[in-house]
Amino acid sequence: MSKKGKDCMPYTVKRSMAIVLSLMMIMSTFLSSGNLIYAADNGLMILKTATHPESAVGKAIISGNNVTFTVPYKYSGDTLDLSKVTYELETAYKLDKIDPKPSYAKVDGSQVTMRVYYTYAGKDTGTTTGNDSEFKGFTEYNVNVKRGQPVIEKIKYPSAYVNTVVSFDAGDFEDVCLDGTGQRLNYVTFTLPSSSRGTLYSNYGLSSQSKVSASSKYYSDDIDKISFIPYNNYSGTVVITYKGYNIKGVSYTGEIEIEIIKLDTDADDIIYKTGSYTPKNFDYDDFNDECYDVTREDLDYVRFSIPSSTYGTLYYKYDTKNQSKVSSTTKYYEDDLDDITFVPDPSYIGTVVITYTGYNVDRESYTGAVRITVTKEVPVADDIKISTKEDTAIKFDDEDFNDACEDATGEELDYVTFTLPSTKYGKLYYNYTSSTRYDSDVTASRKYYYDDTPSIYRITFVPYRDYYGTVTIKYTGYNVDGVSFTGSVKIEVVSMPETEGSLYFKDVTKDYSWAASYIDYLFEEDVVNGTGNNNYSPEQNVTRGDFMLMLYRALDLTATDRGNFSDVPKDSYYYKAIAIAKSLGIAKGDGDKFRPAAGITREDAMTLVDRALIIEGKKLSAGKASDLNAFRDRNSVSDYAVTSVATLVKAGIIQGNNSYLNPKSMISRAEMAVILYKVLQLD
Repeated sequence: MSKKGKDCMPYTVKRSMAIVLSLMMIMSTFLSSGNLIYAADNGLMILKTATHPESAVGKAIISGNNVTFTVPYKYSGDTLDLSKVTYELETAYKLDKIDPKPSYAKVDGSQVTMRVYYTYAGKDTGTTTGNDSEFKGFTEYNVNVKRGQPVIEKIKYPSAYVNTVVSFDAGDFEDVCLDGTGQRLNYVTFTLPSSSRGTLYSNYGLSSQSKVSASSKYYSDDIDKISFIPYNNYSGTVVITYKGYNIKGVSYTGEIEIEIIKLDTDADDIIYKTGSYTPKNFDYDDFNDECYDVTREDLDYVRFSIPSSTYGTLYYKYDTKNQSKVSSTTKYYEDDLDDITFVPDPSYIGTVVITYTGYNVDRESYTGAVRITVTKEVPVADDIKISTKEDTAIKFDDEDFNDACEDATGEELDYVTFTLPSTKYGKLYYNYTSSTRYDSDVTASRKYYYDDTPSIYRITFVPYRDYYGTVTIKYTGYNVDGVSFTGSVKIEVVSMPETEGSLYFKDVTKDYSWAASYIDYLFEEDVVNGTGNNNYSPEQNVTRGDFMLMLYRALDLTATDRGNFSDVPKDSYYYKAIAIAKSLGIAKGDGDKFRPAAGITREDAMTLVDRALIIEGKKLSAGKASDLNAFRDRNSVSDYAVTSVATLVKAGIIQGNNSYLNPKSMISRAEMAVILYKVLQLD
């Protein structure tokens, strides 16, 4: 450049350059190592680790500017102490301070913000702004504390042989749920295994058998009914995933592991079949045949491998005083093998494989297996046998049902349900005192308990009038483990000869055979009483007061006492009965009189009975005058009584005597008993 050109640089430019150089020199002085200042948050991710001192918490996960600590699912606190967390920065960065430094954070709560202040003292690594010299800065981080997922232990079932059913146990699912979540199990859903490995079934082997659905919820009672059925001849390990939910609604994922192993033996399998409640006896000849086929010699003895109790138990001399469990170390010889019995677990349905090692008479060994197919079987209890007399009620004894349950299932009874007998044989009642005093009919849909209410011991069977013979009442029982069984109550109703007199009253002789059983029945039901000295006085006319008392007792009439007839003494034994009948509109009297000591005519008795049945809701099909056409004295029936007399005739309660009704005749105590008995037998 010529001197001329150099001198031509404007003075103002020179001046500006000098000022800029001066400012740069001043700034370099401030930025020397002893005078650095922190730059604004530049977004540098310089935090390498954040470690909590509790080993169960440990290191946080750092993603961008988010720092997340995870506490165990069953961590008891609501907050996590962060005051002693140690922090490590990336290489070439030095931690100066954390301000504000978080002291705690809520589990699954709001995030906590902190600033990490640092000094950079290294060479450019591509993570800074490109300056090679030392500088300071800070970065904001968000700290979160989350609760971890439940840790659920894998459910492992004992190894099963090829083609052997594996039944699930709800207790296993309940245990891992409680251990992992601290709460009881509500239900699970299953991810179904590949069909090439096997299939999950509910109620396998029953008429209600169905495949498990991936969309269905299975509760504890349902899980006990689920079985895994391996694909034909499949061997290997099957892992079935499920999702569980505890009673708080918390979900988790679990696994079931089932190992299916090949059965490789020298002899062909010995095949047996049995029901879930039927013990299966072994046969020495079966074992000897297999031994001879393999070794060409007769059998000397065998040793058994012991099956899992899930499937059942092997016994020696089962159901004898010398009974014992089969031992894997014991030698079982010819005389012993016929005394070996397999007793299935009642809840298991499927195939049980029991391996054994046999030794022939030359001590040559071979291997074999007993394969037992167990099908679902509902145990049948022994019959409960009771007896009663004709027209006599009999109560059930709950101990009879419990004994039947324990004999059939081995456990105490919980409850039963009944199949109701035909009403032509009789009916079952609950809390029965008399035909008008009972709580309810026994129903087929209701459960009746051994140790709870409604109770079995409060059930009474009442034979149909004049019926005799054997009545069979079937029932289904359930023991305390929920196992069902069936049984029958066989009730022998003993006929009472019509020529026989009363069992209670000496004056009701064979001459009153047509009324004796009815009188006895009403006496047993507390409807009638004797007249003293073991007499009933069957021929004696009934007074109006006595008849009203008997009707009151028979139908268990109730009402508010609104006063009585003027001629009924307050201290009389029939005062209350007549007062209630008056309040109900049954007893209407003659003006203000009832004449309780007077005899009562047959037509008046029929009228009172008809009114009482209507009041009690047992209204019969109304009779008409034409229903009396068969009786010669029909025209002598009073107008006020025609409908009532015709109604009872139509219902079969009144039959007359030799085509006569005798409506104006006084009714005897024997005749009254027959009428009231028939009334009580109405449904």
